[in-house]
Amino acid sequence: MIFIALLWITIGDAGAQSDRDTLPDFQQDRIVLEAGLKDSLGFAKIIDRIRATRSEPRLSLRYITFFEMMDRRYPDIPKDRLSVAHLKADRYNELAWSNNQTNLELALQQLDTADRIAHELNYERGIWRNEFGRGVAYRNSGDSEKALTYFQNFLEHYSEPFDSANVANSQFQIGVCLLNLGKLEESIQALTVAAEIDDQLDRPNYAYNSLGIAYRRAKLYDKAATAYRKAYQHWKTREYIVGQSRALMNLGNLLMETGQIEEAKPYLLRAVALDQGNDYALGYSTENLGNWYLEAGRYDSAYHHLRQSYEIRKTFDNPRQLAIVEHQLARVYMARDQYDQALPLLLNAYETAKAQGEQERIRDVASDLSKWYADQNDFRKALQYKNEFVIAKDSLLNENIAQAVAEVSEKYETEQKERTIEQLNTQNRLQGNLLRARQRQLLLVSIGSLLLAGLLFGIYRLYRRIKLQNRLIQKNLREKETLLKEIHHRVKNNLQIIASLLRIQSRSVTDSKAREAIRESRSRVRSMALIHEDLYRDNDLSGVFMPEYLGKLARDIFRIYNITADRIQLQTSIAPLRLDVDTVIPIGLIVNELITNAFKHAFAERQEGIIELLLEERDEQLILMVRDDGRGFQEKGSPESYGLSMIETFREKLEGDLRIESEKGTTFRLTIRNYRKLENMML
Repeated sequence: MIFIALLWITIGDAGAQSDRDTLPDFQQDRIVLEAGLKDSLGFAKIIDRIRATRSEPRLSLRYITFFEMMDRRYPDIPKDRLSVAHLKADRYNELAWSNNQTNLELALQQLDTADRIAHELNYERGIWRNEFGRGVAYRNSGDSEKALTYFQNFLEHYSEPFDSANVANSQFQIGVCLLNLGKLEESIQALTVAAEIDDQLDRPNYAYNSLGIAYRRAKLYDKAATAYRKAYQHWKTREYIVGQSRALMNLGNLLMETGQIEEAKPYLLRAVALDQGNDYALGYSTENLGNWYLEAGRYDSAYHHLRQSYEIRKTFDNPRQLAIVEHQLARVYMARDQYDQALPLLLNAYETAKAQGEQERIRDVASDLSKWYADQNDFRKALQYKNEFVIAKDSLLNENIAQAVAEVSEKYETEQKERTIEQLNTQNRLQGNLLRARQRQLLLVSIGSLLLAGLLFGIYRLYRRIKLQNRLIQKNLREKETLLKEIHHRVKNNLQIIASLLRIQSRSVTDSKAREAIRESRSRVRSMALIHEDLYRDNDLSGVFMPEYLGKLARDIFRIYNITADRIQLQTSIAPLRLDVDTVIPIGLIVNELITNAFKHAFAERQEGIIELLLEERDEQLILMVRDDGRGFQEKGSPESYGLSMIETFREKLEGDLRIESEKGTTFRLTIRNYRKLENMML
């Protein structure tokens, strides 16, 4: 037997020699085969020994051909665990895994081949590995709805009987699909399970980054920051570059969303540096850095990085990711008044979002399409996409409301069950006491029965009354919350309509002073509309998160006055405070007046400058400061008497002290004593 094996491997017949001409050098494999035959090993153990000697543990298809030849030559070698066909099924699955990010069609073809072989062998492990692989391929292509069915099927039928690692893998993939579909509560639950299992098994933990994204979209910023930092430390310990890059990139995005623009940039730059040499990862990090430049108003740099991401994404078969960067590129074109280049990108991004059913992206792209057509005076199409925006936004709101109602109902039912159990326990104790009393005295038993009946009747009436009151309270609470959201929604819409009417009216006004007055009124209306927009969007209807509100307000004023970041820089230092509406409205109008006056007068004779905006809490007082480095404040003969009188009125309302300094520019410092602070959100 050994002699025949050596003779075939060393010399071989014409057919075998022809096969070997296309294969790698098998001298080392010959030695392993010889040793295995001497030890009377089975086929699978010989293959394991050969694989252990290779530098690459995964066997190429060319090695599968070698094993097929060995199988034909030595049919009497025991097939103790796996056949060559099993190895081929596994190898095609591995090939599909390596292609599912870049070539969906090829990956699905390879999975079809692996599935056919696995079914012919009744190879259950291979069949379910292929099921999982299809889910990954569809998720990477952006079809999260279809991918979700494969992962849920895998979790239900395969993972539980084997090991917890498969449970973690499937829960992670399910969580990511739910996140893409906007189902945040379910996504957080699945990703939390995956993260906990991976930590217990001390294996690579991919769930923390995705968990942070889910928390960020749910406005749970503290939890999001904690998840991102866990992810970064985890991957830094394991020296996994892509994982570190994703965590840094997500931390940067979180800082941007909470109004800390300048603090976000170092994280995003570090992510791009780590991703050099990895095109797939670089497509993500350059996109996010481009978004930062877009948010900062540096449109040339934004275009450069987003275009780089766009060119990378075109090389991969992932319509969803390509559509995301197309949308951001379109926003850059619109900011640069290059409307013709923006429209095709917006339309493609919209169609992709519609095809994949992602309501958040439908909402965002439809909003920009409505703005595009409005700026082109095509108000019919602007209204069409505005309706699409409202439908998508209401759909997301309805999902959140339905989820909240379900949670409250579940909690209520649980409390009712516990209350019923307690009542039954009380009843059992009373019945026991009555039985013991019945043994002592028949009269006491009769009296006790009457008392018990009265007690049960009273408990029943009390239970019915409490149940009815709870229903009325829950109904009134839901109605009030819905009504309050609708009020803020309508106020915001009405204010936006007023701002739009003022903008349209300004186009037909030729008098410069009148046009300026209209623009100032539009800016004031917009400052109030932003407040109601934040209240309608957030779950907290009582207050406004100041870094996000003041950041958007300042950028809106820059946009209205066509001021770019390369001309006048905005530097902000805004404490993470949440204030009630009665405090925010006068503060917003004061900030609007001060920044507007700076544009009109501080830099009237200059092309560049700096405006600083500060809000902090000190000694139970709010400090609001707006400073510019312009030509200084000139009170005498100032045409801003109306604006200053309005500021004075709001100062009295806030019980504040106003100081004006004209040294190296102008500084307005307002100390506020009458304010109400709500929940304080810290990153």
